[in-house]
Amino acid sequence: MDALGDTARARLVTWYVNTELREYRQVFRGNDEAGSLDNIGRRYAWFKRMMKGYEEEHASIFPPHWRVGETLAMAFCDGTRDDYKGILEKSMRRVDGAKIDVNLLLSCLQETMDFEQSIERRFSSEPRASIDTLSSMDERTQSFNGSISVAFEPYLSLWVESQDKALAAMIPKYKAQPLLPADEEFSPQAVISSAIELFHFYKLTLSQCAKLSTSERLLDLAKTLAKYLDEYAQQILLAILQRPAQTAASVQDIILVLNTADFWHTNTGQLEENIKKRIDSELVSKVDLTSQADAFLGVASTAVLALVNKVEADCEGAWREMKNTNWSKMESVGDQSSYVGELVSHINAKTEEILTIIVKPQYARAFADNLVEHIANTYIANIVQCRPVSEVGAEQVSLVPAHFLLSI
Repeated sequence: MDALGDTARARLVTWYVNTELREYRQVFRGNDEAGSLDNIGRRYAWFKRMMKGYEEEHASIFPPHWRVGETLAMAFCDGTRDDYKGILEKSMRRVDGAKIDVNLLLSCLQETMDFEQSIERRFSSEPRASIDTLSSMDERTQSFNGSISVAFEPYLSLWVESQDKALAAMIPKYKAQPLLPADEEFSPQAVISSAIELFHFYKLTLSQCAKLSTSERLLDLAKTLAKYLDEYAQQILLAILQRPAQTAASVQDIILVLNTADFWHTNTGQLEENIKKRIDSELVSKVDLTSQADAFLGVASTAVLALVNKVEADCEGAWREMKNTNWSKMESVGDQSSYVGELVSHINAKTEEILTIIVKPQYARAFADNLVEHIANTYIANIVQCRPVSEVGAEQVSLVPAHFLLSI
């Protein structure tokens, strides 16, 4: 047969493959039940039985370099892929409006990918005959990975939609639950528990999607993940900082928000890099989570300002005393005014409380810088409200130790 040439050999192999697969095509194409997605395992079981028969009865007939077993397997994959395309298209056109069950779709896809990998390992490890005996057509250039599972690719949007719905349900749940579990005490390094849960969900979902698709569906998932990062930043973290006065966040709550915003700012950048590593090269430029990372950095800045506001709130009594003093009636300049001692005491106490639980130096520095700026601005604004101020009163009211502000 080799002497007759490639065409003759190909005709013989094609006849053999069609003969071996005739039963498969009759059973699984002619029977709606046998050919349904629910019975996907039966297809692969049939193939394994057929290949066992080939190896025991027919493999020795064919020269190894014809690679008949591999041709038989690829023909099975090609036919199965075409079957799945028809089944999935038919399912999407159902008049009753029922969609494909997403869990069934994923289960079938995972089973298919496992099957592809098993036969890829099987044929890639087969010893080859000497290169001198092979024509250029005999070299193995095809891969079984994706040979069947590509049929599922257009329908993975259903899976992405299911992840969108799952994330949409998480946001209200996160709003209602406490920031930390009841059995967990606050620590300066703590992160809001919902952030950890969301992080693990993202990690698992990304890993799962990358196994199923590295093309448009992975890009769709990236956009979905980005959308809910924005919602988490706005509806969860910022909402805590913007609570009304009667339910205002405590210092510990603000620290938790600050830590969580920093946690997600770091992990958003890493998430983007992980997606770029997995996605097809032509889509890399479309993956961009910069705005989400910036949003979390903005939340961290807002949290720092919220801590400054906590200090300022403690100083209200001192500022009130300053404004209630009659600066126009003063006749002599004495020691620093009583409001100054109270102001320094409150600022020192609250600042110490806060700085001991800010873990990262950059946030401690941002807090101190903002505090000095706010105290200085508040001081100036209050002087304006103290009018009229005599010359002696002006000297007295200005006795605020500059070294105090510089020492914060």
